[in-house]
Amino acid sequence: MRTYKNQFPRYDAELLKIDGFYDSSWGNDICPSITMDLGNEWYCQIFCDYLDPKLREEKESTRFFILHQQDNSYEGAKLMTDSEEEVRQWVKDNITNKKA
Repeated sequence: MRTYKNQFPRYDAELLKIDGFYDSSWGNDICPSITMDLGNEWYCQIFCDYLDPKLREEKESTRFFILHQQDNSYEGAKLMTDSEEEVRQWVKDNITNKKA
């Protein structure tokens, strides 16, 4: 079973945990990720880059990057931020409240 720990053994943080999301990390990506199934073959994926910007593939990138996807089609970036709190708020406002 793939996990962020075996796909990214040098990852320098704990993977973000949000209810309803699962570890979807894959070693061919540039960093670990978590994903939620939104139904109708749509997913919300949150990439969680390295805490230390020097370890990131893109040195100027933000730590968190949220996107929607269907199969391998991406709807585009929903949020790019360094703030875990902003990620949680975005999920609450755009995912959790919509599913309730």
